[in-house]
This record gives sequence, structure tokens and C-alpha cells, in this order.
Amino acid sequence: MLRHGIISIAARFSKKWHGFFCRFFRLRDAGDIKNLPKSINSPIAVFNSTRQDGAKIILTELQRNGYNFVVVINAHINPLCRKINISVNDIKSLYPKDNITDLINWFKSGNKLIAWIDKEKALSFISTQSTNLIGGGNKTQDSICNIVKNFANVK
Repeated sequence: MLRHGIISIAARFSKKWHGFFCRFFRLRDAGDIKNLPKSINSPIAVFNSTRQDGAKIILTELQRNGYNFVVVINAHINPLCRKINISVNDIKSLYPKDNITDLINWFKSGNKLIAWIDKEKALSFISTQSTNLIGGGNKTQDSICNIVKNFANVK
């Protein structure tokens, strides 16, 4: 995860989201996120938050009803630990992203929002999106593919 700009450490749900998460994902639906840790460690892409609050937005391969899950993570030091400060990746939000326009705009932003891309997965993701859902159709899809192909991940 360090290559994505996120320290590879434990992740936890904030108290605010834990209750929501438990209500939103009933036990019968928990299979949708069974591989969440693996998906966070091997994402399609990682974006910087538009709020510029240090949060990272992770586009995963996990899906519900055909929509990919997005995980919003804040990395921080746990102030509750008195003896040793432990870094924790705090999951602020987790949801299937049903608005493809937002995702397309994140990709179109280039270096402004993109922190890291798995080029193969991203190109596959973009090519599977309906051109009707992408505002400019094939022209926009081709433009985004070029952005992905030319993006240089920080090593």
C-alpha cells in the first residue's frame, strides 16, 4: 500500500461509520466486502480527496450490483494509545460508486487527483463502462485511456 501513498498498516472503521456499516451491510450482504483488505492493497486506482484533507479515495475491484466499491481512508496516529503511537488507516466511508461521471472526472483530472493507478486494471475498468454513461462517448473514453497510459506512478 505504500506505493499507493498509504502506509501498509491496520485499517479500522471510525466509530461514526461502524454503526452505519453494520446497518447498511446486513449479514447476508457481507460477502460483497469479504475481500476488502485484499482489494484495498491491490486497487484499480487511488485518488487524493477533492477536499484536500489528506484522505485517499481507493477504487477497488469489489462490486455490488455492478458498481465498484470506493473506500475513503484517512491515515493518522491513534491518540488513544498511551505507551506507543500506532498508525491506523481509518476507513471513513465505504460504498458502491454508482455515479460513473465522478469517477471519470477523477481520472480526467490527471495529476491533480490521481495518486496511483494500476494501468492494466484501470484500462479494463474504463473499457467496461458504457460509452452512454461517459459524457463524450468514445472520444472521452479514449482521452481517459491516454491519461491512464501516460500517468507515471511514483516509485
